[in-house]
Amino acid sequence: MSASTTKQRRSYIGLVICVLACSLSIWSFYPGFMTPDSIANLIQGREGVFYDINAPLMSYLMGIFDRIVAGPGLIFVIHNIVFWAACYVLWLVVAERSLWLGFGVVLFGLTPG
Repeated sequence: MSASTTKQRRSYIGLVICVLACSLSIWSFYPGFMTPDSIANLIQGREGVFYDINAPLMSYLMGIFDRIVAGPGLIFVIHNIVFWAACYVLWLVVAERSLWLGFGVVLFGLTPG
């Protein structure tokens, strides 16, 4: 088996692991947990009035996403997709050296915060 075939197979393995882990995270914890900061961001996004005490961009995005799907669910899904996409990129870098290290690093994303 050539090196490029092995590399391609490892990238597919990492992609499958990250997609399954992302799906598991979303299925387990949807619609997510909201802290007082998150609630303030959501309220500011709904009202369209932004203050500098919370992240204005986050409030703005939550306001837009709230019009699509009410509540924090959509931003939770987007955060998980971005997180697991970053884990996949990490997999691509680490799994070239060691497949087991790749598994360990990516599955570390499933540990509690």
